[in-house]
Amino acid sequence: MKNGCKTLGLDKVHITYKEDTRSTYGVVEKLILKSSSVEIFLDSNTSKELQVANHLILEFPINSKNVYGIKVSVK
Repeated sequence: MKNGCKTLGLDKVHITYKEDTRSTYGVVEKLILKSSSVEIFLDSNTSKELQVANHLILEFPINSKNVYGIKVSVK
């Protein structure tokens, strides 16, 4: 990442957990897309700010045809 991005705060993402009062700009260390879930690994500061574990699993119903479209849009 270029130095200017960090200066502008572009090295973090905005995350909202369940409601607007639990939101912050933070660091996603790793994201794993599976066929019926997404695993999100947050850094310790972000998980503390959101009051959640640093490893979250979001499960969703999806058919295998749609997974490729999700993978492309996440890149």
